[in-house]
Amino acid sequence: MTVEVGGACSALQDVETTGEDDAGAPDASFDYSLGLVGFRLPCASASVKLYFHGTPFLTQPYRKYGPTTPGSPGTTTWYTLDTAGFGSELIGGQTVATVTLPLSDGALGDDTGVDGEIVDPGGPAQTPVQVPALGPAGVLALSALLMGAGAVARRGRRRLSS
Repeated sequence: MTVEVGGACSALQDVETTGEDDAGAPDASFDYSLGLVGFRLPCASASVKLYFHGTPFLTQPYRKYGPTTPGSPGTTTWYTLDTAGFGSELIGGQTVATVTLPLSDGALGDDTGVDGEIVDPGGPAQTPVQVPALGPAGVLALSALLMGAGAVARRGRRRLSS
């Protein structure tokens, strides 16, 4: 992963990648197979572009675990950052997925209030694949169906061998 900062900001500090488990609470609705990235920007506003090498494309959403009211820890939860822009770029002959984050001090996407810096942990999220499960009635019905199919197959073998 590469993190690029632009706009009115030229400094990038405390960059780290973590897993969902390190965020403080699991996100029951999404998986983070590429992990989360956190950083600090000593700026009032910035445009941050994340490059996910080895991944040709990503789909929304970009999710964050933090306060929905910057600087108010009591509002901390998982939320979707709707201003994140998804795209891709050709780098060295390879298509690389990108996410662009327009961020402002004290606005949604910044964990802290208006304090001259932007603190942002988050990452691209995927809806987990749900494997259907059968309840007790479904298991009984499937068992009966398989036993019936087995009986039909045995009858067919008996007729062929006669």
